[in-house]
Amino acid sequence: MNLGYEERDGALVVHAELRDPQTPTCTCPNPKVRKHGKRAVEFKDHPIQRQPVFLRINRQRYRCEGCKMTLMEDLPGIDTNRLMTVRFRNQLAIDAIPRTFRDAGLLNGVEESLARRIFHSYAAKRLENYTFELPRVLGMDEKVIQGSPRFVMGDVETRKMLDLQPSRRLLDLEAYLHTLDGREKVEVITQDMYWAYKTINERFFRRAMVVIDKFHVVRYANLAVESVRKSVQAKLANEGRVSLKRKIRLLAARPENLSEQGKYALKSLLSDYPAIGTAVTCKEWFYDIYQCQNRAEAERAYQAWLDLLPPEMEKHFKPILSFMKNRRWRQLIFNYFEHPYTNAYIESLNGLIDQINRAGRGYDLRYGNVKPLTELYAFALRLDDPETDVILSTMVGHGVDVSTFERDLVAGSFW
Repeated sequence: MNLGYEERDGALVVHAELRDPQTPTCTCPNPKVRKHGKRAVEFKDHPIQRQPVFLRINRQRYRCEGCKMTLMEDLPGIDTNRLMTVRFRNQLAIDAIPRTFRDAGLLNGVEESLARRIFHSYAAKRLENYTFELPRVLGMDEKVIQGSPRFVMGDVETRKMLDLQPSRRLLDLEAYLHTLDGREKVEVITQDMYWAYKTINERFFRRAMVVIDKFHVVRYANLAVESVRKSVQAKLANEGRVSLKRKIRLLAARPENLSEQGKYALKSLLSDYPAIGTAVTCKEWFYDIYQCQNRAEAERAYQAWLDLLPPEMEKHFKPILSFMKNRRWRQLIFNYFEHPYTNAYIESLNGLIDQINRAGRGYDLRYGNVKPLTELYAFALRLDDPETDVILSTMVGHGVDVSTFERDLVAGSFW
């Protein structure tokens, strides 16, 4: 009930009280609740034309004579912990979805840190029972956000991201996967050469075939070229070092993807530095292995590459040689030629996540088609059924398409 208002220090203070106050109850064995004075408390509400607004309520206090505990009058629609109205808290959380925390705070006249806390609390509540169905081809990768590697899981066939977890540590992944149902549906898993993924896949997805993502294998061929470039560069005078360092992108490109001008520049560079030319040739031969049509052909192609690899190049290509020497990694690498799936779509998502993270200063990201479980299935619910609350609060994710993610990013939907 509105009892009037006043302006104070540029803010609008509205005096209010409850229309139908209720006496609280005490749970002690001998409850005897009496009024115990009032206390004026102010709660932040929606600003009006950018003017801060507060509700000033004389909140009734009570005291239980049985246990001497002080009780407070219940205030519907008020978040007493944050000293704000529920409608203002909810609006602040919603404003922080398409905007940065800083902008959401400025829009509502609060600190950025408060906008961040409200949003995190809202997101945690919204996704408290978030779940999804595991796909036939599961992709595992990671993304570093705010200095910490985060675990990314996606549906490779439909090119959708399913979940983003705050940690990729083995113990955290084991605890997380224990919560997922339908693991027997997964037939193929794509991953990089992170040992923890291999460990959990052998434990939780025994029926699935693990495929090492080819892009995480061939990248070591590019790193070998970089290693040779740095060794050559270290022997040059300052001008030569600077000039060669500027050729990093040229050396990382596939020759067939270069323009005629780029091909000429690369040819000139490799003629000036024969060692780099040898490294680039070995890199391209290694890439060609992935043009093979089956596992046996790829095995022969790798052996031919290994036989032709010059001795002076072995130290630069050592990571590849080590992985291929390890029988277990080698088997998973060549599994690609039986199930040619990659995590390329996750790599695309990683770039988009980077942009969102830079704009939002560190969102906890789950984005996409999320629906309540009750919209997908029919339930015969009873209020006294202990499962009712869980069913009503369960949200089912169906992933996010890369194209949809990119479209919303370009449109500025995240800030």
